[in-house]
Amino acid sequence: MGVPVLGHWWHVGGMSLAVPSLPPPGKSSVFLFLQEKKVNNDIHKAQMEQLETINILTLEKADLKTTLYHTKRAARHFEEESKDLAGRLQYSLQRIQELERALSAVSAQQQEEDRSSSRSEAVLQRQLQQTRKERALLNAHVTQVTESLKQVQLERDEYAQHIKGERARWQERMWKMSMEVRPDPSAPTFDGSLDLSGHL
Repeated sequence: MGVPVLGHWWHVGGMSLAVPSLPPPGKSSVFLFLQEKKVNNDIHKAQMEQLETINILTLEKADLKTTLYHTKRAARHFEEESKDLAGRLQYSLQRIQELERALSAVSAQQQEEDRSSSRSEAVLQRQLQQTRKERALLNAHVTQVTESLKQVQLERDEYAQHIKGERARWQERMWKMSMEVRPDPSAPTFDGSLDLSGHL
């Protein structure tokens, strides 16, 4: 597309629109007015489409932030639960060690003890078995919570990467749109509004 003698270039939607200030040979001022009006309408339409795109991107960004917020909350919840279970497991292990020491003392004296000591040993054995069962259940639960926490952390990282990519694409689109509506600085400047009073 050639450059008008006294005109102004607009870049809208990937197209270069020229608005000449003087009618070309053989063109009436009315035709030039209609042509300029059509160019202005095209520019306005492109700007409205760009505003709509900006609104859509803003809503998408807000949705991604909300999702990331809930994911982080779930991750913190799993972390706290994992710490609590780890403390309970540590207490269970200490309790098992105490019972094992008590059982060892009972076993060392079992020949010298009567039935009451035998009953005491049976009680300790049952307590030891119960504690070991509790430890196994706690271990299984800790494993399950740990796996869930890893999954939540993975999802959180994926959301973070997704938001980062969306932000980059959003900024790139905003930059492109700002470049599309910005006048070309190398084009001749427009000398003012078109005066049609002397040509109608």
